Amino acid sequence: MYYYITLNGTIYISCVSVHGVVLLSHDFYSESNEFRVVKLPEYQSDKKGIRRSLTTSGGFIMYVTAFYQTEDDVLKIWRL
Repeated sequence: MYYYITLNGTIYISCVSVHGVVLLSHDFYSESNEFRVVKLPEYQSDKKGIRRSLTTSGGFIMYVTAFYQTEDDVLKIWRL
């Protein structure tokens, strides 16, 4: 599963790879044809119920991970 979002002419795509969850970015207005790849932090759990999302806030890309469980829910937000 992957998510994508655009901000200021740059496309950001998060996907699950053999190295974990990564964020790919490419600036279409740049002279370079290269992508940037960033390994995203992951919540370590053996249980299912992890939801991931990308959004924007204040001109930044935000990576959100929500882990639902019976006792305590966990919400982690990273500004990239």
